Amino acid sequence: TAVVTALDGDIAGETSVYLNGDRASVRTEETNFGNLTADANLVAAQAVDTEVLVSIKNGGGIRAGIGEVIDNGDGTVTYLPTAANELSGKEAGEISELDIDNSLRFDNQLTIVELSTEDLLAVLEHGVAATQDGATPGQFPQVGGISFSFDPDLPAGSRVQSVALIDEDGNQTQLLV
Repeated sequence: TAVVTALDGDIAGETSVYLNGDRASVRTEETNFGNLTADANLVAAQAVDTEVLVSIKNGGGIRAGIGEVIDNGDGTVTYLPTAANELSGKEAGEISELDIDNSLRFDNQLTIVELSTEDLLAVLEHGVAATQDGATPGQFPQVGGISFSFDPDLPAGSRVQSVALIDEDGNQTQLLV
C-alpha cells in the first residue's frame, strides 16, 4: 500500500480530459494519449538530435487509458479525467507516476533512425496494414511531428494517402506524400 500510495502521489502533470489509451482505440486509430506519448518521445529525441522531425509509437505499447471510465448502466459510458485520491494527496485531474506506469507498462527504449520519405511511407503502411474490422494488432502508429491519412478499404501497401510534417500547433509545414 505504501509503494502504490507513494507512486500515486508523485504527480507528473494534469489533464482535464480522459486520455484514451484503450486497446480498441490505440490499435486502430490515433488517440489523444497516443499522440501525447508520441509528442513526448519527439521532444526527448530532439533533446539528443535537433534534426529529428517525426516520432512514431506503436499503439500496442500503450496498455491503458488515464482517467475514469464510468458505466452508466444503460449501455453507455462516460469518460472522465483521473479521480482524486485522498490517501496519496492526488487531486482530480492530476496524472501520477502510477497512472503512467499502468498505461506505459513496458520499459521501451527510444531509438533514433534516419528514414527517407519512401522508408517513412513504408513504416506507416506497415502500421495500417492490418487495419480491419475487429482487428487490434498493436502496430498502429501513434505519431508526433506528422499527420497522415489512410484508407482502410484499399489493399495493404497502398492505404496511406497523405503524409505531412506538422508544427507544434498541428499546422502542415511540408507535404511529403
